[in-house]
Amino acid sequence: MENIDRKNFKNLSLKIEKLVNENSLTYNQEKIIRLRYGIDNEKPASFKEMIKILKISPKELKKEINISDRKVFNLIKSKL
Repeated sequence: MENIDRKNFKNLSLKIEKLVNENSLTYNQEKIIRLRYGIDNEKPASFKEMIKILKISPKELKKEINISDRKVFNLIKSKL
């Protein structure tokens, strides 16, 4: 995240938040996106923090991250 300045990161977070709010994601998928991209906070949560918050195994988190990211990226592509 060091390559992205705060303004651009915040702008990206707002766009992702809008997509998350407009579309159907499971509770965990939405929570992962919010944590991963720091939508509700100033900074993204680490992998370990997400495991603690969601109370799921690292393997399950990795799987959910892949699914969540794919959904968000597909939503972004469809909006372009």
